[in-house]
Amino acid sequence: MGDGEFHIETMNREELETVLHWARHEGWQTGLNDADAFYHIDPEGLFIGKIGDELIGSVGGLVYDKLYAFMGLYMVKEAWRGKRYGKALWDAAMMRLDGMGVKIVGLDGVHEMLLQYEAEGFRPAYDHVRWRYEVNGSEKLLPTVFNASEKDWNAIAAYESQYELELRQGFTARWLNIPASWSMYWADHQHGEIKGYGAVRECPGGYRVGPLYAHDVTVATELFEGLCTQANSGGHMFLDVPDVNKVAIRVAENRGMEKVGSFMRMYRGGIPSVAIDQIFSVRSVEVG
Repeated sequence: MGDGEFHIETMNREELETVLHWARHEGWQTGLNDADAFYHIDPEGLFIGKIGDELIGSVGGLVYDKLYAFMGLYMVKEAWRGKRYGKALWDAAMMRLDGMGVKIVGLDGVHEMLLQYEAEGFRPAYDHVRWRYEVNGSEKLLPTVFNASEKDWNAIAAYESQYELELRQGFTARWLNIPASWSMYWADHQHGEIKGYGAVRECPGGYRVGPLYAHDVTVATELFEGLCTQANSGGHMFLDVPDVNKVAIRVAENRGMEKVGSFMRMYRGGIPSVAIDQIFSVRSVEVG
């Protein structure tokens, strides 16, 4: 146990690695190499709670650009729970967001925290249902699906801007450059108009698919199969699917995927309009 008083600091890059280790230990299946992409969204919005030098809790209140932010990585180590340290961390992050004039704040939370989040002014929008799919070797890479390389990054960033409430400067390039990850896009011909994009990164127990954006179910299905061809046969692919996208849910069910969890997407400041019927797996429940 740490000695000294509880205090809150801005998290550094090394401390974020520790927090992501906590998240994986809690079963969040955070990507094995997410830290760099997460950290550079908004370094000043990452908070760490300490007793002396011991890290005991965390939260991220990450501003995308100016008006939208996402709350995540909200954890307190088990030995220190029930002492209001989590609430102090939460208040520090929200105070910063309020001071910056952020209009809408989103989060993905566990259902057990619903009443607490509602007390903070958040309202449920829908659930992200986590599905697990076992790669079986029958998946095919079709001619409409292409591996994304660095020369494609600007086009992919432009395409996925329709699913972002605000542009996160440089974020797409960092996401596509995560170690032990791969990404693909769907187009009628190479370097043609992009109508779908997906990325996969390694996580405990398999691979996290996120995002998976597609104009329609055919694009989504072909992209998903293409992404699976890069995974080990027998490996598990995890998708976080909005439950209001009924087509995406049917795809998961028809492919024999197993439902293994869910998170509440909640907002404070109003529920924004997004093309939810084209989101077949959200990018991240940790940072939006």
